[in-house]
Amino acid sequence: MRALPIFLLLIALTLGPVTAQMLAQTEPTPDAAPAGEPTLLKGAAELEPSAQALLRQRFEGWTLEWVANIRTKQTLYSIVYGIKDPLSAMILTATDLDSGSSQLVKADNSLFPFDEQRRGTPPLGVRIALAEALVRKNSARYGSVSGYVAALRHYDMIRYLAPEQRQAIINLGGKLPRQ
Repeated sequence: MRALPIFLLLIALTLGPVTAQMLAQTEPTPDAAPAGEPTLLKGAAELEPSAQALLRQRFEGWTLEWVANIRTKQTLYSIVYGIKDPLSAMILTATDLDSGSSQLVKADNSLFPFDEQRRGTPPLGVRIALAEALVRKNSARYGSVSGYVAALRHYDMIRYLAPEQRQAIINLGGKLPRQ
């Protein structure tokens, strides 16, 4: 079971990115047949109501699981993992804490790397905090950050880490080989 996250990452790297545009194409049109299964949202209480509504609308029929929140002064960023065979996605929403409105920031097979030129990309400090949240979650599966790094090394995945992910591992006490 420990190899499952790495296996999914390998599949995602092999299949290529699943863009938000591709995900939008999976949405039913108004004249489509009645919807199949409802969206299952695990950990919904951790998400703002507008983020819940956005996810249920955009990812109808998906199984979604809340992963982590990163809060800044004005924005709550929420990471959600989604799966609807054969697709899977790491989803990032941003909720404006003043207005309560949410937007989809990214939905792709991996949360990293970010396109810094794209509108809505979180600032570097937030991206590192997001990476730290994911490293903590993945490290729990391996017992420690060093166990997680050992798994990445074993599956030759370290070279695919974005700079934010590398920094997160270092911030959490992990050791990485030099590039």
